[in-house]
Amino acid sequence: MQAYFCSVLISFKNSQMEVVNKILNELPSNDLNLYFELGNLAGAEGRLDDSLKWYIKGLSKARELKDESKVREFSSLIIMHI
Repeated sequence: MQAYFCSVLISFKNSQMEVVNKILNELPSNDLNLYFELGNLAGAEGRLDDSLKWYIKGLSKARELKDESKVREFSSLIIMHI
């Protein structure tokens, strides 16, 4: 189901990012890999701004969960985008 959810979310256009944000805020998703996968999919589709947004959201969630390994991973991905 998560893979299906990822494919549905990633199909949204940039203007619909707010809708995706609202959905994610409503979901109790602590799966940091979801943000990683969404960022990778957006990047693969050439939507680098969206990719960066997903990594930033992942970093925020990783900090919230105090997952230092994922904090470093998302930080590195963000630095590579800048």
